Amino acid sequence: MSPESFTFIESATVLAMVVLGGMASIPGIVLGAMALIVLPEVFREFELYRMLALGGAMVLMMLFRPEGILPAKRMGTRSEEKG
Repeated sequence: MSPESFTFIESATVLAMVVLGGMASIPGIVLGAMALIVLPEVFREFELYRMLALGGAMVLMMLFRPEGILPAKRMGTRSEEKG
């Protein structure tokens, strides 16, 4: 393995899988990966706009659901939240 074996598209796709699924949630990351593998196949005729749609989906996720599709469950509270 070397850094040259990964293109920008592959790196962006892996990052999008993690962000869309939920950064601390393994089931969320798996769901994000499945979505980003299946959806391009479903919308194959719009291949020219795939990166635009991926960027738009990431922006929308960051605005409306920053914790991801399936966020990780919190195990405790932080000292700032105890009031």
